[in-house]
Amino acid sequence: MITFRPNSDRILVQRLSVEGLIRLTDAEKSGKGVVLSTGPGKWLENENGDWWRRPVGVKPGDIIRFTGRWDDADGLALSAMLGIPDVALITEGDVWWKESEVSN
Repeated sequence: MITFRPNSDRILVQRLSVEGLIRLTDAEKSGKGVVLSTGPGKWLENENGDWWRRPVGVKPGDIIRFTGRWDDADGLALSAMLGIPDVALITEGDVWWKESEVSN
């Protein structure tokens, strides 16, 4: 297995099967998953023109609900490359909420 570290505000998530979920979007493109890895965060510019990085709001191990707008072919290729089934690369904006958090 290779090490994978997403860029920017990207999140590597492994989909979990969900039964009885009322879906807020397209049933095939939404779900629940566990965060495997995150990028360092998104670069933002403040009012003074200085740049700073806003950290991603989830961490590995967190269970999240998310919308998935990715192409399934990309997910299959990523799964094959990493050797982990049902993975997807999403952005922080795709996360609806954290269902549970990993304690420090």
